[in-house]
Amino acid sequence: MGALRAGPVRRAVALSRKSGRSQRRSEHALLQLQRSVGNQAVAELVQRQKTKRNPDFIPALALAPAGELYDGKCDAVLDGAAARKKWSRNPLGKETRIILECGPESFEFRTMRPWFDTRGPWGVETTDGGSAWVTSEVEKALDDISDDIDDSGSQFWDGYHTLKSTLKLDLTRFCRD
Repeated sequence: MGALRAGPVRRAVALSRKSGRSQRRSEHALLQLQRSVGNQAVAELVQRQKTKRNPDFIPALALAPAGELYDGKCDAVLDGAAARKKWSRNPLGKETRIILECGPESFEFRTMRPWFDTRGPWGVETTDGGSAWVTSEVEKALDDISDDIDDSGSQFWDGYHTLKSTLKLDLTRFCRD
């Protein structure tokens, strides 16, 4: 079965007779489609377009649906991505953030270390403003980046390349046509 492709929006012009004169009325292409194939088929088409073409794979970055991690981030540029570290103290402990700037897009990772306790898991910010726990390989890479970002030694670069290759793999799978 062939996939429906959304093309340019065309408007149909209908003439109606009202008190002896003709009037032009525009109709959106989705309304025409809805009338010909039905509500459910149009809803499925719109949903497919919204979630990209390949949302069913399991991301290597974090434990979350691919759409929640990458929806709207297909224009990320991973070559030459800049990594920044920010931290802050609050009454509950110390929060650490690693931000990976990828051209027009960025990925933000966070962890919290309560006072007198061990660090909690790393999470990545999702597109809806929530957070998802990262996988163990990405967590180790983030620890390496966080520990070595100030002098950028081999530990930093190993973590950086692991994180970058994981993002590249996921984005390629999610964004391909």
